[in-house]
Amino acid sequence: MSSNEMLVGNEMSEEEKGWMSALEEAAKAEGVSWDSRFFLASVAIVTKGDVKKGLLRLRNWKKVCEQYDFKNVGEKHGTQWIKDHANSLVFSVGQDKNGCNGYGVNLGSFLPSVLKTDYEMQCYLRAVADNMRHNTPTLAHVRRGSFFFVELKGYGWRNFSMTLDKKVTSVYQDAYPIKVKKILIVNPPALSLFVAIKEICKVFVKKKTIDRVAPVRRASPPCSLTPLPPRPRLRTPSQPAPAPPHAAPGLNDDTSAASSPEGLSQYFEHDQIPAYL
Repeated sequence: MSSNEMLVGNEMSEEEKGWMSALEEAAKAEGVSWDSRFFLASVAIVTKGDVKKGLLRLRNWKKVCEQYDFKNVGEKHGTQWIKDHANSLVFSVGQDKNGCNGYGVNLGSFLPSVLKTDYEMQCYLRAVADNMRHNTPTLAHVRRGSFFFVELKGYGWRNFSMTLDKKVTSVYQDAYPIKVKKILIVNPPALSLFVAIKEICKVFVKKKTIDRVAPVRRASPPCSLTPLPPRPRLRTPSQPAPAPPHAAPGLNDDTSAASSPEGLSQYFEHDQIPAYL
């Protein structure tokens, strides 16, 4: 890959460079580590230069990684667990009109009770984190933000776990550097159940995130979405996933955000959804 190709999507404004430098200086002073310079730049952009919030994200992410042993439970472990135990859970829904990548989960087909051991929980949360990373392969994607596309057809109380939802929330809320622009709840359950679960989630989910929840019915105005496949379409070995550029000068001197060949991105093809926001 040429240096010009590596730069695509990872350009930083002078203001953003200043944010990153300030965060780096503060993190070093307080002994707070970070995964990579790409990760540090992402945190600086998501927090818009707020050093206090940036340090909070760095500390929380380190806590998540340590608590769920991401050092030893790698991307290949999370991917394999999803393939073996929840192959219809994660899917890609493409981009919206603003270029935000969608993160799709089919919670109506998933039972939290399948997570019986600590290791399975670690694999599950590792897969959640890795899918967020694949949604933000460049700083341009980080800057634009992402949306969650949550399919709830067939969802009931047996699909809900406050314990699991709290753990998932700990991964993206004030931790992993991702901007959640919208949470589309597609085919929501009965109103009483939806409202009850929303009220429970208010205990541990920030109000600004709750306010971004938008229940919609698939293929009904004003949100016309492409039909979801019943399960992810697996790529064959002859269909390798394209590797988007991640590194740029100054951002690739340590671990980059590049997707591993063993990662989730190789299993899921991208569908395009029309503009709906």
